[in-house]
Amino acid sequence: MQQEAAIYKCDAAVRNLGEKEFERFDDLIYHHYTNRVPIGRDNVVLLTPISHSKTLFKSDDIEILSELGEGNFGKVYKVRIKSQNIQCAMKTMHENVPREMKEMFVKEMDMMATMHHENIVTCIGTVESNSEIKILLELINQGSLESLVQRNKLTDRGKARLLYHVAKGMSYLHKRNIIHRDLAARNILVNKDESKRIIAKVSDFGLSRRDDSGRGYQLQSSQKLPLRWLAPECFTKRSWTKASDVWSFGILMYEVFTNGAEPYADMNLEDAKNLSKYISKGGHPAEIPGLNPLMREIMLSCWKLREEERPTMEQLQILLLQTYRQYGQNFAKIKSICFETEKSKIKAKSILSFTRSENNLKY
Repeated sequence: MQQEAAIYKCDAAVRNLGEKEFERFDDLIYHHYTNRVPIGRDNVVLLTPISHSKTLFKSDDIEILSELGEGNFGKVYKVRIKSQNIQCAMKTMHENVPREMKEMFVKEMDMMATMHHENIVTCIGTVESNSEIKILLELINQGSLESLVQRNKLTDRGKARLLYHVAKGMSYLHKRNIIHRDLAARNILVNKDESKRIIAKVSDFGLSRRDDSGRGYQLQSSQKLPLRWLAPECFTKRSWTKASDVWSFGILMYEVFTNGAEPYADMNLEDAKNLSKYISKGGHPAEIPGLNPLMREIMLSCWKLREEERPTMEQLQILLLQTYRQYGQNFAKIKSICFETEKSKIKAKSILSFTRSENNLKY
């Protein structure tokens, strides 16, 4: 059932029929959805909020072409939007899934609807439905970065290029004060465009949170989390910041350069308690033999125990572009890498020169 309700704007806030004020419209909608607060004089309860910042499509405008995959809570289909004659992916969530998962899915829909970047999976719109939540996303034709590196189809230079793409996408998110919280190779999708370029795109925003205050996100209740990708502060303070994403980016780099190996798998840390204790003290995956020395240094910089000593995503974007450009040259010299944070003004300079030949690598 559709119901109209008046939304009032006063100064810098929005409110519904004289009730509680909110800074953003999204916050108002989320309040009514999660707390089941009735809307309007007819006491209508919001069951499935759908963002209209993108196009809302009718169900009969969608033609299902094939099933792409299925998880515990829903399916993904390859579909065609008849009115526009374009193919895309439709992500659905079953009606009987737990409320917490529905809330995560709705948050993901709402967050993706505001993003516009070549290294972020594009949200095309949503589909009207009385029983399921459905979101339309751009169609990805090369699968996940995890599956791509496991097939061992990339050169080290190609890996550097895709990592640069991820850093660009994450830099875009951080400039918008969004903390991803689930950055891993499985959540990076890879597409080949019409000009045959391979492009990496950040996806899966179910755990993402906005941090406009700059103080980070504090976990208030128990939640299933990807332990092997978490930063130390996530265990010790139950806190996530942009720097926590940087730590996870270092783990992602480890995945990429080990062709999809599971982090910490070779360190006898299968027990979650031992793993969390190890990471809490600044422990990280073992170093990768033969890794390009500059890549090694970038990866290790992501794993600094102190959050303020880690590079920003913007700095990683620049460093990875430089590194990508160095691959394949007979001689490369990187004179200086400088990470400087605004808060502490800590500078960590590293001078690195290396010579590449057919038989050895000196640095």
